Amino acid sequence: MKKLTLLLICILCLTNLFAIGCNTEPPEPITVIKKPVIELIEGETYSNQVSIYDDEGKEVEARFNTDLFYRTKSMQTAADPYVLLCEDETDTENFGKYFLWGTTWSGSYNCFSSTDAVSWTPCYGSYVWEPDGWEADQAYAPEVIWDGEADPANYNLEDDGIGKGVYFMFYTADPAEQYKYYTDVTKNNTTIGLAVSVSPYGPYKMWNGVETGATIAGVDYGKAENFKQYTTYADKDLSEVPYVGRENDQVTNDDQWFNNSAIRASLQFQFANRQYAGGNNPDGYYVNEAAGYMVADEGSSGLKFLDAHPFVDPVTGEKYLYASRQYFGTKTAVDENGENLFAGFYVYGFKMKDNDWSQIDYNSVTRITRAHYTFTSQEAANAYNKAASEFDPTPYKDGFKETKTYSQQKCSIDLDPIGMNEGACMVYNPNSGLYHLTISSGNYPANTYCVIQLVAYSPMGPFRKLDADEGGMVLSVDNTQVSDVVTGVGHHAITKAGDELLIVYHRHRDISMDVHDRYPATDRLVYVKNNLGMSVLHANGPTSTYQPKFYGNGSTKYDIISDEATVTVSGNDYNDASLINDNVISTLRSELEPHVKEFEFTSNQVVITLTFADYREITALMIYNSRDYYKTFYSINKVELDFKKDGVEGVAVINNLEFDWLANEQFNGNKMRAGGSATAVFSPLLIKEVRITIDNINKAEGFSGITAISEIYLLGKPNA
Repeated sequence: MKKLTLLLICILCLTNLFAIGCNTEPPEPITVIKKPVIELIEGETYSNQVSIYDDEGKEVEARFNTDLFYRTKSMQTAADPYVLLCEDETDTENFGKYFLWGTTWSGSYNCFSSTDAVSWTPCYGSYVWEPDGWEADQAYAPEVIWDGEADPANYNLEDDGIGKGVYFMFYTADPAEQYKYYTDVTKNNTTIGLAVSVSPYGPYKMWNGVETGATIAGVDYGKAENFKQYTTYADKDLSEVPYVGRENDQVTNDDQWFNNSAIRASLQFQFANRQYAGGNNPDGYYVNEAAGYMVADEGSSGLKFLDAHPFVDPVTGEKYLYASRQYFGTKTAVDENGENLFAGFYVYGFKMKDNDWSQIDYNSVTRITRAHYTFTSQEAANAYNKAASEFDPTPYKDGFKETKTYSQQKCSIDLDPIGMNEGACMVYNPNSGLYHLTISSGNYPANTYCVIQLVAYSPMGPFRKLDADEGGMVLSVDNTQVSDVVTGVGHHAITKAGDELLIVYHRHRDISMDVHDRYPATDRLVYVKNNLGMSVLHANGPTSTYQPKFYGNGSTKYDIISDEATVTVSGNDYNDASLINDNVISTLRSELEPHVKEFEFTSNQVVITLTFADYREITALMIYNSRDYYKTFYSINKVELDFKKDGVEGVAVINNLEFDWLANEQFNGNKMRAGGSATAVFSPLLIKEVRITIDNINKAEGFSGITAISEIYLLGKPNA
């Protein structure tokens, strides 16, 4: 849409007022400068960003300024998205770009690139299965991490002329039939593999560790003559070992299957043989007898590992890997309360051996989550309480010290009702000293698939799963009133744009057609204080309407600067003026995010004033409506902008700024979509103060009596 030019004709009015008194001499004239008032006209001097619809309410023209805003749009299928921001300053081609991979359901992983984390351009296949590779066609949830200290030569990669730095891709695939494991209890496995490249978009090649002498049980892969000797079948003739998919007489002692380097690349295989890595797994809060549970009979349905997530602790520089384990077996193990431990999915954590992404220290294995429970065990709860009591919050801006003692208990509002804990992602908050583990809950075909969070004082925990009233829900459609346009928001990645955190997640293209057909969407991720005073993650989404672009990645010249303004409100009948510009948008009903408050007032009318210390260049205003249908506004009575142009001060006025109901009210009635606003865009002005007048339309009989505003954004030039 073409830009609209604000036509401001500033008139300087001089009025001489004479005082009448007893003095015989005439008084000195007083000069008063009267600010000219200019009314802005929608479509001529500003745009209110309201789209155009046909008679059936279908949008036919999306009228929004693409220099300022973005809106998630459908793209090529890429479920389970992972996004990497290239931070290799020596790579002039890719530095500052985003790269995205996802589940592709074929024998390769495609890559997409972007400069704004919203619009994605396909690259070529990042990683394509080798003809003799171990992977079958299914390809799930790849994640990539860059190690700037890794030497490409150590991973048999050709020098790209840039120097050090290797990209490591952890991915999930089903083993091809000829490479499946050789007992009934390990069939139908899903395996995590590793591939490497010197470029973020590839091509990647499978890594098997032979070149650097990676080991299991201290045995050099390159020197191993037969892998059989490092398995439970070391003392058996392999022809006597039953193997699903082959006849017994087809398996011989020198079968290539047991020596193929691809098998050595499989973290699943290494995990299956972890008992030969030496040492014992610690007990207690480390996975609650982890070793015992991991060597338990897995039953005839197999064992799956998927959704690997690499993480570097910014405090220590140590490397970690997280993965989900899915159990479909017939044999169960129980905890100290006699409850089944193997129902559903779990997240496990591993520390990398020698800080090498190609080797796992299996002595560090830790079960991080347990479905339906706040902790994996009572030992974990005790260890968390101890860590909390010893935590020193003084070095941190938002340091939080737990004052409550927790026990192993079921979540008060169960955020993982079917036992799904998958798609782990780790974030460290340097302002609080806490580690936040975000995971997907529910089931990806469901419309209520969502993202929840846990917190800990170290990368391996113990982690405490937050209840709903503590801010456990990070991203979801409305729990009780399912969205009519956004469903299935779950598997996600967290990246950044300057100082802002972004969450990139998938959503269904059309749940009525194909639940597998999903595409990425992006929204802001912020920290907000919960009811305990702890800073927890909250997504300003999922949104379906236009949102401000991300200044931090250079996709726009204008940033959200309203949080730098001082806010005042007329009258006394309101809750908290600071909620107007806290950068937090309410997206769910209060039972799922009670800590996310909206500005509310009960008087007939309020005037909200945002004042800057000096004039700021501003080009847009966004007033976000309430998440609660019964507290919403229809329009904004008046917006007054105190501006200065060519040294002359004036007031620009917008009367009756409309809210786009067709874009923001759900078709199924009496419900609001998340993230809708009344928006005005005008040519850049130097503005010092903004006054917003709003009527309480909900004072009518039978209404709530409350009108609420979720947030106000002013988009302007940041200070240098």
